[in-house]
Amino acid sequence: MRRREFAFGLGAAGAAMLTPAAARAQAPDPDRDYDADITDLVMDELEAIQGQRIDAIGRSNLPASDRSVLRINGTDAGYEVPPLNDELRALLAQDNYWALSPASRPQPGWAGAARAPDYQHLAGFALSSDAFELSAGVLRRLAEANSFVLNDRRPVLIFGLRGCRLLGEEDWAPWAAVHRLEAVDPTHLECRCLIGVLRKSDGMIALFRASTLPAVAAMYKSLNVRGGGTSMLPTGLYAYSVGVHLANKPLSIQRGALRIRSGYCVLRTADDLTFDAFSAGDAWTRGEFHNIHAGGSNLQRYGSNGCQVIPGGYAQPDRLQATGHWAEFRRAAGIVDDDGVQIPDDESPSYQYMLLTGREAALAYQGGQAFHNGYRRLRPGSTGEAVTRLQRRLFSLYTGIEGARADGQFGMLTSFAVLLNKKETEGEYTSPIALI
Repeated sequence: MRRREFAFGLGAAGAAMLTPAAARAQAPDPDRDYDADITDLVMDELEAIQGQRIDAIGRSNLPASDRSVLRINGTDAGYEVPPLNDELRALLAQDNYWALSPASRPQPGWAGAARAPDYQHLAGFALSSDAFELSAGVLRRLAEANSFVLNDRRPVLIFGLRGCRLLGEEDWAPWAAVHRLEAVDPTHLECRCLIGVLRKSDGMIALFRASTLPAVAAMYKSLNVRGGGTSMLPTGLYAYSVGVHLANKPLSIQRGALRIRSGYCVLRTADDLTFDAFSAGDAWTRGEFHNIHAGGSNLQRYGSNGCQVIPGGYAQPDRLQATGHWAEFRRAAGIVDDDGVQIPDDESPSYQYMLLTGREAALAYQGGQAFHNGYRRLRPGSTGEAVTRLQRRLFSLYTGIEGARADGQFGMLTSFAVLLNKKETEGEYTSPIALI
């Protein structure tokens, strides 16, 4: 598909920051780092994995029965990140999807409900309507059915609904007990997801149009390095803390963003613009830097290489003041006060982010007996005895997973074990979601 290809393995690539001269040559347009050129976002992950090897699970790898060891710090099952060179850095900086003529732009795809990792496990359930009502009760039912334990360290829960929109196509909705929504197909071409804040004290919810998927511009750029630098975060419950996004890039820095904590797995596409675990060019690997941050003002050219993004940005030139709906989200989440001043983060450092799909929320609202009886899932972020039982079974089958232990916490190693088991039971590494 691409005019040239570097010798990079699935899910492993490296690149360095732009040279100071190249950085100065880029105009300080407030949307430069989101819309037209999102090199900084792709570079952020590539820089982090320099000198590492990253394990990958996908159709191009050896079958699970032939793999005796899976080590996160590198084995023969992984791919070594090669050293950087100026040619590669220049190519990544210049390659711009939106600079192509409309007729020559390759179009991103969506694998469809039967193949997409976050939807495939819902194949047995039918919606009576794509429209539904979202409330605190629906979110809590979903959390319980996925063995997500919601802690009390924050007065709010942040959540994402992949493939979902407000009825009427508004860009945001203020605090309310109930919101009318619609489940839709996700896309990499525009913000077609929702990120919300649930206030636990009274069940009120605020919603923001957002994206939980990588943008096509980042996917296209990352094809130069066979999927390195861009990846898709699977649904689950994740921990975040307040921090700085793109800290080493003055033209793009975002203070007061949310940074993901601990290890987790992601899906990468190496040869096309569709995330499809059934494709030989896609693989599950360890992820880096899937933060929650501002995605720019253009809903059709948002900036994300896999992060969860909300429209908005930061005022130039010092980039201290947030703008757009991103500013409103930070207030709703309690990251800043009403004046936009960051609230000290030393006593309650961890936010929880529950990422699911609009289709799951619609099914939970409609409340069919088949769904309530049959929808019990374990996935990243699940905890409890059911997770422990799953771990004991899987870790006894895949004894070479380094550091694996049955601790009741569905983390990265459990995700890889589930993926290995899916290959044997379903014929492919479909998703890190287990049915119970």
